[in-house]
Amino acid sequence: MSLTLERDPVTVAELVAAISDQRRGTVPPPKHEKAMPGGDAESDSATTAMVLGAHPGAGSSVVALALAEAAARRDAADGSAPVRLVDAAPQATSGLICAAERELGVDPSGWRIGFRGEVEIHRITAAVESSEHLPELATFESDRLVVDAGRPFSELLAAPNPIAALVHRVPLVLVCRATVPGVRRAERVVADLPGRPVVVGVGARRWPGPVRATFGPLLSAAHDAGRVALMPADVRLEINGIDADPLPKALTAAAMRLLDLIWPPALQTASTKPTKGRA
Repeated sequence: MSLTLERDPVTVAELVAAISDQRRGTVPPPKHEKAMPGGDAESDSATTAMVLGAHPGAGSSVVALALAEAAARRDAADGSAPVRLVDAAPQATSGLICAAERELGVDPSGWRIGFRGEVEIHRITAAVESSEHLPELATFESDRLVVDAGRPFSELLAAPNPIAALVHRVPLVLVCRATVPGVRRAERVVADLPGRPVVVGVGARRWPGPVRATFGPLLSAAHDAGRVALMPADVRLEINGIDADPLPKALTAAAMRLLDLIWPPALQTASTKPTKGRA
């Protein structure tokens, strides 16, 4: 049995406005869009996650994209709205600048919108360099949001901004290379992060002995608690960076396991239930 959704008729005024927006290179916000909720920590933690790099070149953008795509596949069964992936990195250092399959332009809030399958990618424009000038976030009521912070944690908190406002309310994923220098940097960053972040080591299917021996007390505690994961590296991605081609299956499988670690299935089911009938 198929289901056909009825759409409201488009007025002449709306059509004229859409054409004007297209000519200006802007994208009007959807009618059911609303501002990011400001204080519901329980709701945010069930639908939003933030990915941070422990050091330059850690692979946080790959992890964020893989996580968003994994969430989109899982949420698709519930008929949820597209998962949003927010890239807060400056354009010069963004790992997601070529990730979208199609670009839609800049919306009125200042985010550049693109689509990659069921993932809606939001990137900042060239005019935004400092974290304090990041545009306000927007979300749908039942959306799942993955944020690629794209900046060192200290810089992110240097000035008030919409991304920093989420740090104490959502699960944090810290990404490092599965190397001795990588885990040493991760240990230092974990000490500064609130809560109990999940740590992802990129570049190995299992921890090399010398790397595992380098774990400090914080990473060791995270490992013992099951909050440490691994994601293999991919030669093509290492050379070319992220583009519109599908991610390798090995990364996709690792992202599905990471998804279960951040949002257990029971929590995911509860957070994506239809919102009809709510007051």
